[in-house]
Amino acid sequence: MSVLQQLPPGVRQYLVVTGNYWAFTLTDGALRMLVVLHFHGLGYSPLQIALLFLFYEVFGVITNLAGAGWGRISGSIAR
Repeated sequence: MSVLQQLPPGVRQYLVVTGNYWAFTLTDGALRMLVVLHFHGLGYSPLQIALLFLFYEVFGVITNLAGAGWGRISGSIAR
């Protein structure tokens, strides 16, 4: 641990952010794989599972756009 404490604060912050991003990427991928396997086990076809993920992604985009619009209206985001 002493090696990490000797690093400059900016480098330590970079390592923390990068490590957390990698951890999130791995867990998100694992959860998506579990969803695929679950729906496959329920008897859904590959096309139905693909459409399920398409539906999920489209509504993620809509949610982000709505959140950005709300942020602009409420003043959280500068114009």
